[in-house]
Amino acid sequence: MTTAARTLIFCSSIVIPGIGHIMTGRYIAGVLAGATLLSCLTLSSYLVAKNWAGFLASIVLSLILILPIARNASRRAQRTVWNSWRGIAHVSLYALVFITVSLSLRPLQGAAAFVVSSDTMAPALLRGDQVIVDRIAYRHSFPRIGEIIAYRDHRLGLLMERVIALPGDTVESVKGFILIDDKPLEPHEKFNPELYHAGENAEFPEAIVPDDHVFVLPDVRPMNSRRIVFVPRSAIIGRVSYVFASLPEGEGAPDLNRVGLPIH
Repeated sequence: MTTAARTLIFCSSIVIPGIGHIMTGRYIAGVLAGATLLSCLTLSSYLVAKNWAGFLASIVLSLILILPIARNASRRAQRTVWNSWRGIAHVSLYALVFITVSLSLRPLQGAAAFVVSSDTMAPALLRGDQVIVDRIAYRHSFPRIGEIIAYRDHRLGLLMERVIALPGDTVESVKGFILIDDKPLEPHEKFNPELYHAGENAEFPEAIVPDDHVFVLPDVRPMNSRRIVFVPRSAIIGRVSYVFASLPEGEGAPDLNRVGLPIH
């Protein structure tokens, strides 16, 4: 094969691991390479969800596996004659299977990345922050008070807010102050109760948090807000873990001081 063809095989193997081996006729090696990389990506997603060190570890782990496989496929191409029609058919089938399996593994992967689009959770989350959400954090547990969760609202879309009360708790807003079980919201290591005072007109009647739901609030509660939100567990995407990048709105350079910042 020509140098251009070898370069194409090398690049293709990075995008879809194992496809380079399929292109050079080594079908079993290609399938094994793809399976290995899919397992690696699932593990990497779990590491990414945990902390900043996990994010770096996942990059290193992926490069350690992907680059040697791609290089090996490129070398094999030197001794291979390309059979165009049959080769295209095999490559297309493999790419289709690889993409299908990758998408089916998404529920098993632990991390998801989202961009913060508002300042309602400042200063914990700022507009332009790119955050990692741990999607498996609540697979075998329940959110705890003080944690910031990402969830989907059927009207507003993706939201990130703080858990204030749990199932069975009674919540109420009187003259703008949040009451939990008829008591003022107490100081917590992860938030300041004074943040949630929103003016004397910000009232809502007493209500009990339903089973398998949490009561959430933004850290920057709008003045005179009467919004009360009980989030069902089924709508929770996961726990917001840390900031992996930040590009403040209106600024050309990223804010490096927020990179790797754990979320509290």
